Amino acid sequence: MSFITYQPSLCYHYHHSVSSLQRVVLTSNIIENIPFPERPSDPLPGITYLSLSENHIKSWEDIDALSCWLPALRTLTMSGNPLFNGEYMGSFFPRHY
Repeated sequence: MSFITYQPSLCYHYHHSVSSLQRVVLTSNIIENIPFPERPSDPLPGITYLSLSENHIKSWEDIDALSCWLPALRTLTMSGNPLFNGEYMGSFFPRHY
């Protein structure tokens, strides 16, 4: 189970208290997926930096969902996730032999 799975309810209850939050580091939290927000009021507009390094993210759809959650995001760190470790990158970065 993923922490991000609970993100919609977290955002709903704490939206006002985290409105000034700018940097979030969720490194090594076993995050596997990032769902799209359920409501237009769910996004966190102040976050400009997010680190999701060393998690279990495998899908480009999860990256797309981040743009809905974090419209002001300027820096995203994703190293150490299966999506960026080469096994899922083949169609985007062909190997040269």
